[in-house]
Amino acid sequence: MKDITAVKAVIGQNITLGAVLGADRGLSLSGSETQLSCPFHGKDIQKSARYYSATDSMYCWVCKRSWDLYGYISQREDLSFYRTIDFIVDKYHIDISKVPDLWSGEGETAPHFVKNKVEIDNKKLVTEKIKMHLVTLRDKIDPEKYARIVFAFMLLKHNTEDDVFMANSNKLANLIVKMNRGQ
Repeated sequence: MKDITAVKAVIGQNITLGAVLGADRGLSLSGSETQLSCPFHGKDIQKSARYYSATDSMYCWVCKRSWDLYGYISQREDLSFYRTIDFIVDKYHIDISKVPDLWSGEGETAPHFVKNKVEIDNKKLVTEKIKMHLVTLRDKIDPEKYARIVFAFMLLKHNTEDDVFMANSNKLANLIVKMNRGQ
């Protein structure tokens, strides 16, 4: 498996969205911006899209979408992100042999690309959401009642196991949201 960030850097040195648009649409993309008809929302002769050379991106005001090289080819070819990377490497004959391999599995066939798994700390995420709601509640209710809710939150946050925390934090969050709404 290849380092996806390094592969994208090599691709960026070899091909741009501007070059692909130029070839696909027969356009001369001179200047910092070029108006063009969008290839994605039907037979539209109006020039509703614009290519920006500074960011190597395109935006369409009808679709309300923007594309970079990967998004454009992904939509044009109906491919996932990693299939799009493979497609670009193959179609434009980009040599990624010098990109370092990340795969260390022995005896297994290495995939070309693997998503980095992101660990999410659910307790921390819920804690931050509750804090955000508490801040908005501060001026809406009696200070003594607010102090009790904050105290309950602190006890819950610091003195409960993760599974109990998740169940009780949802109850507390719902209570805070109802109080914010004035219910």
